[in-house]
Amino acid sequence: MTANPVYLDPILDQVLRVFVALAAEVYVLRDRQRILEELLEARGVVWRKEIERYVPDDPKAWQEDRETFMARLFDVIKLPG
Repeated sequence: MTANPVYLDPILDQVLRVFVALAAEVYVLRDRQRILEELLEARGVVWRKEIERYVPDDPKAWQEDRETFMARLFDVIKLPG
């Protein structure tokens, strides 16, 4: 397996690779979500307006989940020390 080339510095290059990989995953998820919303709306299961107006029963749990996700994400790119 060949090593990745270094463009800026090894740590910054790794962060950039993580960022690009994450951005690609987010785009795939957005694409699939758009497809699901269109299919659900076309079949009369749910309307986009309902999705946009949705308020979770436990917003604190959603916030905690978001914070846990962000902590895991940034833990991967922490600098030593």
